[in-house]
Amino acid sequence: MFELGVLATSFIQNLMAQTVVVPEGTIMENLLTYSPVQHQLISHLLTLGVSVMAVGFV
Repeated sequence: MFELGVLATSFIQNLMAQTVVVPEGTIMENLLTYSPVQHQLISHLLTLGVSVMAVGFV
């Protein structure tokens, strides 16, 4: 569980350290860089969220 907290903390620090002037109409997802572990974590969380919503509709 501690490892997850460290990953979340490093993700937030990485996100906050990226200061870029973004032109209007730019998709923010293309400007963020993720480590493979962060990408997998976000992917699993989004999949879990969609699954929970689908179960809730049934």
